[in-house]
Amino acid sequence: MLNDKTRTADAMSRTRFRAGDAVILAEGPHKYVRGTFLNLKPDVNWAAVQERDGVVNSHPVKWMRMDSETGASNLVEKWTERE
Repeated sequence: MLNDKTRTADAMSRTRFRAGDAVILAEGPHKYVRGTFLNLKPDVNWAAVQERDGVVNSHPVKWMRMDSETGASNLVEKWTERE
């Protein structure tokens, strides 16, 4: 059985999203919400997304799609400046 660090590293290498990618929620109760992918959560089926209003929320990765209409890399720069 894989430990948590190995499982997380494996999932991160397989995810199609990278920090700074513009995403849109294509399913679920927040369908059509646009934002910036920040990172996977400890449960690698979930990810942190900074939404357009600046709020960071967790959403299931399976609901996300790449958003070709939004260039959101500047939001990640603002996020990393706060850390």
